[in-house]
Amino acid sequence: MQQANSIAQFFEILKRYKNYSEIFYRGQSSQYESITSSITRDSGYLANEHIIYSESIGMKEDEFQLLKSPFERLSKLQHYGIPTRLIDVTLEGL
Repeated sequence: MQQANSIAQFFEILKRYKNYSEIFYRGQSSQYESITSSITRDSGYLANEHIIYSESIGMKEDEFQLLKSPFERLSKLQHYGIPTRLIDVTLEGL
């Protein structure tokens, strides 16, 4: 992984990927050795993932009612800051 410390460095790094149609950004303010989901950063969260999932959805059932897939529900949970196994990426740079 490469880190840009200026806009100029950022554009130099981007030039290396000009043949790719899409570039995804992690949206982190620092460089990390690995990218892990929020649920895996705490062994207690990971061991109780099913409880966190069901209790969080139960607190706002009306907001999750129309969401059909687990991915949609996890995305909504992540939006609220609940630890999930998802990792945010974007097509737009910082």
